[in-house]
Amino acid sequence: MARGDAAGLVGIGELSGEREIQNSDEEASDSSLEDLGALLASRVSEIRARKTPATELVTSLHSSGVTPRRRQRPARYRSPTQQTPTYKYDLHSLAKAARREDATEASAQRVQELWALEKETTGDESIAEAMGSSSTAVGEPAAWQSVISKQETSRRLGRCLQQAVEPTEFEARPQRWYFFAIQTPDTEAPQATPFPLSSLPVKWRVHLEEPGARDDAFLSGFVEDMVAMGKTLPNQLLLWLLDESCRQKSDFLRSAYLNVLRQSACQLQLLIDTELIQQIFVNLGATEQTTDITHNIESVKEIPDYYSRSAWPALRAILQFFTDIAHLLQQESLAYIACLLLRMSIDSIVVETVDLYVTFQQIVCKLCCCTSCDYWDDLCIMICTSLLNTLELPSLRLQVVESIPSIVPRSHDLRRRLALCFLFNDSTYAKSHPHQLADLSILIERLEQDDFQSRCYQDYRQLKALVMLLDIAADDGQSSQRPISDPAVETNFNDDVEQFSASVRRLLGGIGAPQTGYISKIQAKEMIEMISQRIIHTMRTKPKPVHEWFVDSGKSSDGMPVERQRMADFVAKIKGAGTGDRGL
Repeated sequence: MARGDAAGLVGIGELSGEREIQNSDEEASDSSLEDLGALLASRVSEIRARKTPATELVTSLHSSGVTPRRRQRPARYRSPTQQTPTYKYDLHSLAKAARREDATEASAQRVQELWALEKETTGDESIAEAMGSSSTAVGEPAAWQSVISKQETSRRLGRCLQQAVEPTEFEARPQRWYFFAIQTPDTEAPQATPFPLSSLPVKWRVHLEEPGARDDAFLSGFVEDMVAMGKTLPNQLLLWLLDESCRQKSDFLRSAYLNVLRQSACQLQLLIDTELIQQIFVNLGATEQTTDITHNIESVKEIPDYYSRSAWPALRAILQFFTDIAHLLQQESLAYIACLLLRMSIDSIVVETVDLYVTFQQIVCKLCCCTSCDYWDDLCIMICTSLLNTLELPSLRLQVVESIPSIVPRSHDLRRRLALCFLFNDSTYAKSHPHQLADLSILIERLEQDDFQSRCYQDYRQLKALVMLLDIAADDGQSSQRPISDPAVETNFNDDVEQFSASVRRLLGGIGAPQTGYISKIQAKEMIEMISQRIIHTMRTKPKPVHEWFVDSGKSSDGMPVERQRMADFVAKIKGAGTGDRGL
């Protein structure tokens, strides 16, 4: 029995060993398997990590000292046609601009070298003739023809010179015209007219016989006061004073002479004629040719230091004197002075000297205002015919027109008449007011002629001058033959303005893209654009209508009567309601 019990115990022990839970805390259950609690804890933590938001996960990772990984996003889709952005100022463009500037500098250097080589080797003057011709750019076909028509050496140098100046606009010295003779420090002053002592009465000899006493009498104002009190001076003395005023270097003595002449203006008006006026301008430094209103005006190359000494104080004083006595001069004298002044305005020294230019504009306005109404058309015809027959270059023509101020209606009328004559090369437009002769239709037709085709120009400054003359001639574009008080005429006028502006803008097609070296082309393009905009914004009688899609879209054309009827019904309804309340 004891043996059976032992066997039973052994069976129970084996049975209990087989039913023992694995991975328990018993020493007999130690194994390499992971603990069940750790396995369940890791499983729970993974589930929580999936449910936790990304922000909490990042916060927990930072708090635990673990650096989070950057979440990789899928690459964005890019179109295969997408272009790489280009920048206005990048290294490639800057390098290209630097190379262009180096090429320009090298071309100018090659021109100088070729010029020196031509002088040293052959002595041929073909290139000098090309640069000294009346054209303003060496690249003109006529200039190149004169170069290439020479001997073989000149042809070779001409081709090299053309290649050298091709990238840029090589220009010679500016064209200008000189009204006064050349003035240098060595130029001797003209000999003064002797004092007319023999023509003096006895009562004047005491004060004017001696040169020192004579100057004191004029400077003190004694002579001026005596003339103002009724004492007359002989005509020879007045002419001597007028001649000496042009040569006198002392401003005080010149002013005293002219004050005496102002007091004797009634006596002097009989002495002043066209010959005396011409002699006065010659004494001021002009030449016989420049003071001849029938002599052709030919531009020349600019001469450095042409006016080295200034004689403009005497010129300003004489112009101011003519301004003061203009109302006393004869009509022929006024017209001749106006012609001489406008010829003088072609000399750029008038515009460059500010005080002289101001005095010039004052006397032009005064001459226009002092001309009688009966003689006004004759004065305009004389001025326009004289300048039209003697002046051809558009840039110089524009300089004359721009020198005339638009301060008074008379001067504005003369300015526009002269611009029309220059634009059409016809003096007929000087016979009457531009409102009676000019119309937008003839200006539009003028734009279709060959001289306005910019493809024919090598010097775009002349095209720019023509366009500016067109702008001055157009003015407001109105004509007395088309009164804009009529709505139908007004509509047609505004349509013509649009067509005129479009015709001006079409000139841009012949210019093309302005290049860096062609300054005149850039200036011409800007002027054409500005004038076309000026025509649109200042010549129309009303602003151009603009279509708005969402304004008045639900209103009919006769919506105003409907709105009035609705308002009347509303007011009647309100009145009826008020009457009913009072009745109750």
